[in-house]
Amino acid sequence: MSNIEKIYLHVGMPKTGTTSIQYFLSSNRDEIGQNGIAYLRSLGLPNNINIAKYARRPMITSNKKNNSRVAKFVTEIAEKHVVFKNKLVKKIEKEIQSLPKGANKIIISCELLWRLPAKRICHLKELLARFSESIHIVVYLRNQADYIESSYTTTLRNGENGSIEQVSLRKLGAKYLDYSKRIKIWSDIFGEENVIIRIFERERLMRGDIVFDFCDAVEIDPKLASLPRESKNLSLERRIQESLRKINVTSSRAHLDVGRAMREINIMLRHGERGGPPIQLSTATRALIDAYHSETNEALRAAWFPDQQSLFTPRPRSEVAPSLQPVDDIIIDPAFCEDIIHALLQRHCGLQRADARPSRQP
Repeated sequence: MSNIEKIYLHVGMPKTGTTSIQYFLSSNRDEIGQNGIAYLRSLGLPNNINIAKYARRPMITSNKKNNSRVAKFVTEIAEKHVVFKNKLVKKIEKEIQSLPKGANKIIISCELLWRLPAKRICHLKELLARFSESIHIVVYLRNQADYIESSYTTTLRNGENGSIEQVSLRKLGAKYLDYSKRIKIWSDIFGEENVIIRIFERERLMRGDIVFDFCDAVEIDPKLASLPRESKNLSLERRIQESLRKINVTSSRAHLDVGRAMREINIMLRHGERGGPPIQLSTATRALIDAYHSETNEALRAAWFPDQQSLFTPRPRSEVAPSLQPVDDIIIDPAFCEDIIHALLQRHCGLQRADARPSRQP
């Protein structure tokens, strides 16, 4: 056992300011270290991705059954994962041994841990228990409808071509949005007394700021929260979101190269207009989502926030403006769309297309 007195494991959830927290921790490791707290480089900076790779099983899919090649491939992947885990443990041990004498706390932050099944969480606990007996889980929860709105750009980036209403209905029964069951899994494994739940709402955050609030939760001097930080994951405005969706629809209809289309989406995300209002759910859809999760949210409130009238602050909203012209009614020339994709790839990434031809005139 090392001399680490306490580990704070920040598990998300996604879209609750996790990127801001991680860039704050990563950019100010020296200053935080002077406060006796370590943010480990061995786990990957800025988002400690290696802890998720350790805990999650390798994702291997195949449509072929009883195939010796597939079986050999699966075995090789599993063996590589074991090697990775053993190397990671050694790196963590080495980094902890080299920490300054006053460093007795560790912060780990990775939102990918939020969805882990119980078995994988137990596996994660076994790793952390090597370094400290005191492990505290920190999680921020966000109204489910707000989460779906905020994550819509990410789904578009991953190739989604449905409207935000369609996406929200598909996510209605998602297990990771059942906060009561998710929290129960974490609290059963680590103990209720070791779980810290915060609500991701500006009026309920310290100073209305996620980094200040996180510092309060994990015993970082609040003065350090004023250190420089980067603003990440800004929302894309509605026009850019619609453009991404149209590219996804066109790509699926014309059977364009999905990889090229995804790279184009990434380019638009990096260079697109930012700061405008994104697409929102209709009032009716928000009400449906709130009603669907009302029972489990109420169970969580009663158990963890008995002094609050509701888990999330009710937010009356006027009916939002309808989405822009439906994608189904917009006709895009697939060849012209492909030319645009390659032109932007060449401009931003320096990539050349093998079958280069003069671009079409708009």
